Amino acid sequence: MKKYPKISIIIALYKETAYFYEAVAQSLQLEYPNFEILIGVDKGVKLNFKNPRIRVLETGQSRTGPAEKRDIGIIKSKSEYIAFLYYYSYPRRDWLNKSVDVFNKN
Repeated sequence: MKKYPKISIIIALYKETAYFYEAVAQSLQLEYPNFEILIGVDKGVKLNFKNPRIRVLETGQSRTGPAEKRDIGIIKSKSEYIAFLYYYSYPRRDWLNKSVDVFNKN
């Protein structure tokens, strides 16, 4: 039986765009069965996702860069692996499967 360690995909949101929502939608279509999406946002940004795989994490500050948002995601993650995705990029459906395969070969 194949092992599927949990992976946290961290997206540091700069601004809401159609690309961002498409990146989230594409990420939810990944073939890998055991992942969550952590979205780092600045204070006051309200995102309303109903999917249990998605958690929105607020920095508590008005203007932070991607590093601070990713750091919060790493701290809040309970996954074995962390993956970063830009808010405007779309992952291939097999992205996480191939990544875990590489880690398992070592």
